[in-house]
Amino acid sequence: MSPLSPAGRFALAAAGLAFGLTVPQVPAFAELAPWVYGEQQRQAPLVVDLRILEVAAKAAPAEGIRVRGRVLGVRRQAAGLGVRPAQVLTLLLPAPPPPRQLPMVGPSPLRPPQVGARVTAWLRQAPERAALWLPAAGGRSFGPSLEDSPDPNAAAAPGSAPLPVPGR
Repeated sequence: MSPLSPAGRFALAAAGLAFGLTVPQVPAFAELAPWVYGEQQRQAPLVVDLRILEVAAKAAPAEGIRVRGRVLGVRRQAAGLGVRPAQVLTLLLPAPPPPRQLPMVGPSPLRPPQVGARVTAWLRQAPERAALWLPAAGGRSFGPSLEDSPDPNAAAAPGSAPLPVPGR
């Protein structure tokens, strides 16, 4: 194989650039893996079933959305939180992102629940504002549990069988 002359290298680079600019760009679709949301849900200090009473955007859209919900049941809570059934919680959700013209890579946006809906919520207290609650599992802070989604990167538990290796 003979080395290319400087003119040949330039022609090859120009052809590669032209090809790269003319190939249609395919939109990217990606989402965080379910086990990532499952880990966030497992780490949530409070998991409750709520009946949504009110959903109101704050005066400045960048300030987010205020949601009020009545606790129907407490599934799990960290020591000292003291949340009880029938208590009304005030949640502060981030402002929804602006509509995207093209699909973008990244985590799910958090959609506010509808008034009257019954939802399971994974929450954490707002720093310095104990009366306010924030979503603890990003775009999966309301809805079905992903807590049982296994982390494929986790080491096998001691005494468990190793994962099978194809071809062996």
